[in-house]
Amino acid sequence: MARSLKGQGHNHNKTDAMNLADILIRSAATHPTEIAVHGITDFNCTYSALLKRAQGLARTFRTLDALEPGDRILTLLENRSETIELYFAAWLAGLVIVPLDATASAGRIRDIVRDCQPALAVVSHRSSDAFDPVRTGPAVLNVDEPAYSKRIHAGSWTVTQCEPGSLAWLQYSADDAEPVLGVMHSHHSLLSLVNRFQAQVKKVRPGEALFHSTSLAQGAGFYMLPFIAAGGYQLIPDGDRCDTDALGRLLERHLAVTILANNAMVERLVSAAEHWSDNALAGVDSLIACGQPLSCELTDRVHNRFGHRLLSLLGHPECPLGMAVLDLIQHRFASYGDCRDRLTSAGLPMLGIDIRIQGDNGEALPAGAAGQICISGDTVATGYWSDESNGAARFNQGWLMTGDIGYQDETGFLYLTEPTREDLLLVPKEDAAPLRSRTTMLEDSHRAFSQTCMGLSVASG
Repeated sequence: MARSLKGQGHNHNKTDAMNLADILIRSAATHPTEIAVHGITDFNCTYSALLKRAQGLARTFRTLDALEPGDRILTLLENRSETIELYFAAWLAGLVIVPLDATASAGRIRDIVRDCQPALAVVSHRSSDAFDPVRTGPAVLNVDEPAYSKRIHAGSWTVTQCEPGSLAWLQYSADDAEPVLGVMHSHHSLLSLVNRFQAQVKKVRPGEALFHSTSLAQGAGFYMLPFIAAGGYQLIPDGDRCDTDALGRLLERHLAVTILANNAMVERLVSAAEHWSDNALAGVDSLIACGQPLSCELTDRVHNRFGHRLLSLLGHPECPLGMAVLDLIQHRFASYGDCRDRLTSAGLPMLGIDIRIQGDNGEALPAGAAGQICISGDTVATGYWSDESNGAARFNQGWLMTGDIGYQDETGFLYLTEPTREDLLLVPKEDAAPLRSRTTMLEDSHRAFSQTCMGLSVASG
């Protein structure tokens, strides 16, 4: 039976069955001939074809591999087109994906396998060497071998409906320096995430594409979901890098581009844009800065070069796609008049996210007082796999204690003051060592994967 998540106040009637794969089923019915996945080289897949490929894989997972709902599938892959169909195949079959960055060390892979005990591991020729030394039980499927191609033509599969709280996505960090904690995301939380992104961050239009140069096993994978739900397509380049010169050339060939970047990448983009053509600059629709708030100086540079197309998201591993947003209108308003200090804020809480600033004794602090940032909402993860002690400590009475320090002003805008230097909620006090805040960890995980660290949304012309 699929593992159901507890906590965070997510109470659902057991008859309210759902499955994250419904967003693909719906888009395949609405946009059957539209491109869903496009590789830079020669791979193109429509929504109708993507659903059929995912159904074929789902069928073999349940029949050939004899997997049961709730079983875990670990994917150890570089960015490639097959990743999308594998995720949806797992969900169609009622299974759980455990995406792991292909840059993970053999030791890290071994620890994660021991923790979540996947029933199947999916690798490529490129990543199989890293997995070979740590085969501790799961069967292995290689996407570059002929057997994989046969699976995608295995026939149809009816979606396995799940309880809303059933686990869909189990997220681990590939960083050896971090604790082995599997963050649990349910079907309900991820479907809620899709709706909130569309409503408050960006209204994705059919035919837009999300360009992936960051790891689909990390934050970029979550951004894939609202694009699939809206009939957009995934543009996945060969390899793991896309430099700013290549981006400039790409922008010249497309009408509207949304760029997702961490703070370091924002700096690089502003500098690179000095050499881009007018056509390339005209292709930028918006720039989403993810991570800690930008400085006023850098924000001004973005506005001067790109115009008022900037919005900011404060991301968190336990709250994918942001817990607070400073949107386009707020950026524009704060750039003029007496509210420029808001440019250094993380913005207002995302719809459905409650934020509480907590003092040292667990008390709620008033506006303007700095304390630990705690969040609650149905897009927040509900705990950690096989680690009830950390889950109970970090998820306290429905609130996730993020480990970040900040305050809210009287109008609700959130400001970060400093990350916590020691996160005692992750390890026993006697064994505690200084750990980075969860927000800083998220930024660093993107930076470690690629110096370019960006995802792009592209509407083709």
